[in-house]
Amino acid sequence: MFKSLIFSFIFLFSNLLAQGNFELLDISINNSTKQITSYKSGEMHFVSVREFSKLLNKNYFFNSDTKKAEIKFEKFNLIITAWNQFIIINSRSSDLQKVFQLPISPKLIDNDIYFPFSYSAKYFEMASDYTIEINQNENKIEITSNSISNQAENQKSKTSPNLTKEEYDIQSIEIEEKSNGTLIKLKTNSTIKNIRHSLLEEKLILFLQNKIRVNPKITEVKPEGLVKEVKLKKVSGNYQVEFELHEGFTSYDVFTDEETGEIIVSIQNDKFNATTNEFGSQKKEFKLDVIVIDPGHGGKDAGAIGVTSVREKDVNLAIAKKLKWLIKENLPEIDVVLTRENDTFIELYKRGKIANEANGDLFISIHCNSTPKKPSNASGFEVYLLRPGKTEDAIAIAEFENSVINMENHPEQYEELTEENFILVTMAQAANMRFSEKISEILTSRWKSEQPTASRGIKQAGLLVLVGASMPAILIETGFLSNYNDEKYLNSQIGQQKIAQTILNSIIEYKKYYNELNK
Repeated sequence: MFKSLIFSFIFLFSNLLAQGNFELLDISINNSTKQITSYKSGEMHFVSVREFSKLLNKNYFFNSDTKKAEIKFEKFNLIITAWNQFIIINSRSSDLQKVFQLPISPKLIDNDIYFPFSYSAKYFEMASDYTIEINQNENKIEITSNSISNQAENQKSKTSPNLTKEEYDIQSIEIEEKSNGTLIKLKTNSTIKNIRHSLLEEKLILFLQNKIRVNPKITEVKPEGLVKEVKLKKVSGNYQVEFELHEGFTSYDVFTDEETGEIIVSIQNDKFNATTNEFGSQKKEFKLDVIVIDPGHGGKDAGAIGVTSVREKDVNLAIAKKLKWLIKENLPEIDVVLTRENDTFIELYKRGKIANEANGDLFISIHCNSTPKKPSNASGFEVYLLRPGKTEDAIAIAEFENSVINMENHPEQYEELTEENFILVTMAQAANMRFSEKISEILTSRWKSEQPTASRGIKQAGLLVLVGASMPAILIETGFLSNYNDEKYLNSQIGQQKIAQTILNSIIEYKKYYNELNK
């Protein structure tokens, strides 16, 4: 097994490129020390893909149109895309493909991609026959060559044999056990939508229509996690794929990945079931008794810094306190909990824990937006839901808000949520999503009619602060501190009060909707 290579570092969030600088980084490869260009932002080293490929003596290809770089190793190719959090590893001998998500995106600088080395090193290990060790104290990187990549071999053993793409619509199947469930991927030759499915006792069945051709060897896949056995049956000319399940599953979902065409099946285990079941039993009557307000950032984490040095953490706390007071005055029957009452650093996972322990019915995380270049014309309000983000803006937001983990004592605890099992987390929150969407819709509508700044709408992103909250949860970006007008409004008592009032008005309308469900 490859070693865990995540180490703790502090990342300066605002003005990402402006605050970075180039330096030469020492890398020891097979006991020979060489230097490579590194773009350093805060304590994070972003390493040139081009130079790193040359250092390893591997073929390298860069597509300037798609901003993708591909490094060719003996058994696998590794693909990195600028401003995209996903790293792809492709087998050179089969259809095997693995996709992994980084907490922060690689950068494009002077037509070269610079990748965050500490987060990416393990994926280079998986794709190659190298072992990579990072010595934080001496600021050194050591690379040694191995005979074979054990991680890559382990991944291959979990994947069924493949035939040619032309023979089957469903080519192969891959099953992976995650900490919070099991993820199944059916590799397809074309996009297959509207998959019918059913759960009968401990058997999950996918019903395939329109004479979809299925590789019969998918049943040879090695079972993992909650999957006991895979069977393939043909009924009335159409195939159905059956998954025999072990005990311990709580829910499942089936959908088609629009980008890859893969059929994704997520089966949740009971890791998060205590909070989910507790929420379900308590909320059957849809009572809105407790609202948790989360002022983003705090303490050593200042958040975004405005064009005149206004600190995001201060604006967030000021709005949160005003909102708490308004709720108490206008909705005295509702208890209000703040995740922080002062300038204190609260770890992301603890924010959700505070909300769950308070038996919260609604979680609102308050933030301010910013752009790397300041000042900027970007302006307005956004509200975010917990789903993997696909747009560049959504990825940037998630990157910024999630990077606070690097200030925590144990950032590695989030590592498992940066890969595909993040899908499992978001699926486990599906029961709350319609309420999250409802409060978002109300808030967006009221912002348009009550606020002087624009509403940029409802968006989705993989925000870690929302992961742990077992209740409807949203994150609000109240405006851009990188914009002079927004910053002035956000930093004023009048602006903060008006923002708090709009959020309160939205909560009152949402409460009416919530209460209607009891009738």
